[in-house]
Amino acid sequence: MRILLSSFTLLILILFPISAVAKPLAVSVSILPQKYFVEKIGGNAVTVTVMAAKGQDPHTYEPTASQMEGITRANLYFAINVPFEKQWIPKFVALNSSLDVVSLASVVDTIQDKPDLALRNTLPGKGLHRHAHDHAGHHHGPEVDDPHFWLSTADMMRTVPLIVEALGKSRPDLAEEFAERGQALLREIEILEGQIRTLLTPVTNRTFLTFHQSWAYYARNFNLREASVELGGRDPGPKSMAMLIDFSRTNTIRVIVADSMTRTSAVKAITQHLGIETIYANPLAEDWPGELLKFSTALAKALGTQ
Repeated sequence: MRILLSSFTLLILILFPISAVAKPLAVSVSILPQKYFVEKIGGNAVTVTVMAAKGQDPHTYEPTASQMEGITRANLYFAINVPFEKQWIPKFVALNSSLDVVSLASVVDTIQDKPDLALRNTLPGKGLHRHAHDHAGHHHGPEVDDPHFWLSTADMMRTVPLIVEALGKSRPDLAEEFAERGQALLREIEILEGQIRTLLTPVTNRTFLTFHQSWAYYARNFNLREASVELGGRDPGPKSMAMLIDFSRTNTIRVIVADSMTRTSAVKAITQHLGIETIYANPLAEDWPGELLKFSTALAKALGTQ
C-alpha cells in the first residue's frame, strides 16, 4: 500500500507539477483596460482585481474597505498614472510592504512633458479650461497631464515588456510562458494598429473635438488633431459658443467625442449650434481592442474622406 501511495504521489507530481497548481498571483490594477493586458499575458497564473471598476471615475475614486483588505494579499500593483494613484498607492504600500508597484507610464513620452509632440489644440477663454479635467464636478488644474496613454496602441506596446518582466520576476517558473504570451499580444496589437491606420489613412480632415482631454495620445499615434473643450462643469456661454463656432468653421469640424460622464445638456448645446455629429466612446472599456476599433470606425466615417 505504501509503495502504491508513493507511486501515485510521484505520478501526480509528474502530471501536475507544483508550478501548475500553485496559487495564482494576486495582481491589482487601477482601471479596466489594464485587466485586459495582464490577463492576456498572465493567463490562469494571475487573478486581477480592478480598483476603479466599471462605472467608477478614476479622478474621484476611493477604495472600499474590502479592496483595502484585498491589497494586503496582493503580490503586484500595475500603476498607470491616473489621478487617484498619487494619493492611494502610498497607502497601499503602507498596508502591504511586500507589494511590488510597477508603473506602466514610465515608458511613455507624455504629452505634457513633450508639448512639441502634442497635436491637440485646447481652446482658451472664459468657460473653457486650458489643459484641465473636470469630470462630475471634480476639477483638475493646469498642472495635471492627460493620463490616457492606454488609448494609444504604440504606447501600450511599450508597456507589454514591463508586464512580462514583472510577472516573470514573481513567477520565474512561468517567465518563458509569460514572454510567449507577451509576444503574441504584441502581434495582436500590431494587427489592430494596422486596421486603425487603414481606416484613418484616407481621412482628409484630421481634426476632431472632444469634451474632455482623453484622446490626445490616440491622436498623436494616428496623426490626428484633438481639440479638447473643457467646460469646467458648465454649459458654454455666448462668448465660448461664439469662439467654438469660429474654430469649428475655420477647421471644418465635423464631430465631437463624448463619454458617459459628459452632461447631456452640454452635448445638446454644442451639437445644435455647431451642426456636428457626436460619437460616444468609452476610454475605460475592458474590451480594449474592441472599443478602439469601434471608435476608430465611427471616427473615420464622421471625419470623411476626399
